[in-house]
Amino acid sequence: MFERLLHMSVNELIDRGRQETYKRVDAMRPPVLRPQRRSISGSSFLSNLHSRFFAGATEEKIGDVLCNRFADDCQLLIARADRAFHGNFDLLGYKGLQFGNPIVARTSPLAPTAGRFAAWRKNCEPL
Repeated sequence: MFERLLHMSVNELIDRGRQETYKRVDAMRPPVLRPQRRSISGSSFLSNLHSRFFAGATEEKIGDVLCNRFADDCQLLIARADRAFHGNFDLLGYKGLQFGNPIVARTSPLAPTAGRFAAWRKNCEPL
């Protein structure tokens, strides 16, 4: 473990230390004080789309341009997006991962009967 630390840059050590500190402080906070994720509706997201993405990403013609330029990959991309929309993900070399319906980030798609989020976090060795 310490050998890895010796090969890290100062910036990486600072960043990892900050992340670990935030993780531990957040775990000590009572649930009431933990930051709540803000939920936005689909219509609200779409109405603010132009302010959230760079110019070009929200152009109406971009789909046609991409399909013409990458015709071979277009159908594959659409098929993968459709599978992701229905809850089947290809991620990190794994195919057809499912995180539940609705998606629950705390479950493991490789071991669906795994324990709670806190259980694996306690066993996770810091760097």
